[in-house]
Amino acid sequence: SRLTSPYRLSASRDLPSRIPGVRRLGSQSNDPAPSPFAFPEITVTSARGASGGVMAAAQCVDDAEHRADSQFSPMSSRETVSLQSLSASAVREDPEGAAAVLVRDGAVVVRGAVPTAAIITAAREHAGGALDAALAEVGENSTAVAEGLGQAASGSQLEADTRWFGNVRDRAHRRDLKLQLAPPVTAALHDLLGTVGGCLADILTPDAVLCELSALVADPGAAAQLFHPDTQMAPGNDYTGLCTAFLALQDVTGAMGPTEVCPRSHGAEAHAALSADLSLATSPRSGDCWGQVQPALLSAGDVLLMDSRVWHRGGANVSDQRRVLLYITMGVPGNAPLGSTYSLLDEYTGRFRLSRLERWVDQTAITYRT
Repeated sequence: SRLTSPYRLSASRDLPSRIPGVRRLGSQSNDPAPSPFAFPEITVTSARGASGGVMAAAQCVDDAEHRADSQFSPMSSRETVSLQSLSASAVREDPEGAAAVLVRDGAVVVRGAVPTAAIITAAREHAGGALDAALAEVGENSTAVAEGLGQAASGSQLEADTRWFGNVRDRAHRRDLKLQLAPPVTAALHDLLGTVGGCLADILTPDAVLCELSALVADPGAAAQLFHPDTQMAPGNDYTGLCTAFLALQDVTGAMGPTEVCPRSHGAEAHAALSADLSLATSPRSGDCWGQVQPALLSAGDVLLMDSRVWHRGGANVSDQRRVLLYITMGVPGNAPLGSTYSLLDEYTGRFRLSRLERWVDQTAITYRT
C-alpha cells in the first residue's frame, strides 16, 4: 500500500556533506590530483614500506598475481581471471586501490558495503511496493508480461510505463523499475556511497553525475539474457564513461540468476572479438585479454561494481524467489556513452553529483511498505 514516510532523513543531519575519500574539485591538497582515466598500479610492498592506503586494498584482493598487475595484459589459455572481492573497510580506507582493481578487471565485488540489515530490508520492501504500484498504473498485475503495452493501452498507461520502467532485455518476469529518492532508497545510497564513493570518484572524478537510479527485478521464470555490454567502445575513447553499483537486497544464489560478468572484457580488443562472433552472446569463451564468465554470488548488502563496457548478463531465475538489485550508475559530466538505457526519472537528470550527497533528497517521494 502507498504510505507517507514513517521517517524522514534530514539533509543537514543524516547525510554527510562529503563522501569518505572524496576531494571536491578545486579543493586544496598537497597531493597531485590523480587522472580519472589512468590505469593505476597496485604495488605490492612490505607493510612497513607501504605508503598511503595502497596496501589496504592490495591485501584483500584474493589473487596475489592480480594484486601486482593493474594493467590489461594478455593471458595464457590456462589462466583464470576470477571476479575479485574486496571488503568494505578496505575500499573505504583505500579507494584508489579499489579503483585500480575495477579499472583493471572491469568488475569487482565489495562485501558488506551496506551492512545494516534494517536498511536492506526497508529498501527491498519499498522496491516491492513501488513495483506493485507501477504495475497497477500500467494495467498489469505481475511481471510476467513479455512485451510492452498493447494498442488497447490508454494514454495514461503508456505515460506510466515510460515514466516508471526502463528498457530491459528479456522483459518477461523481469523489470527495470526507476526509483524515487524515497527515504528507504536514500538510506541505502547513503551507506553504499559512503563505502564506494571514493572509488567511483577516483575513476569518474568527484563531480560525477547520477545517470541511473533503478531496481532490477527478476522474478522466478526470468530467462537468461544474452551477454552484452551496456555501452560500446568508442574509437579512441578507452576511459571509463560509466560505472554501475548493483546492491543486493537479498542473498543472490546461483539458482536466482545472478549477474554474470566476463572480467577484463571492457577493452577494445575484447569488444572487437566478442562482437565479431554472435555465438559468444550466448556462451562467451575466454580470450587472450579477457576471462571466463563469473557469476556474482552476493549476500544481502554486497555490491557488484561494474564498468559499463564489461560483457555481462542477467542469469535465469530458476528459483522460487524474487531477485532485486538496487542500482545506481554514475558518469563523467558531459560524457554520455551510447548504449546505456539511462534508467532515471526525468526530473532527476543532471541534478545529483557524487560530491554533494547531502543534496540527494526528494521531499515529494512516496515511501512504500509491504
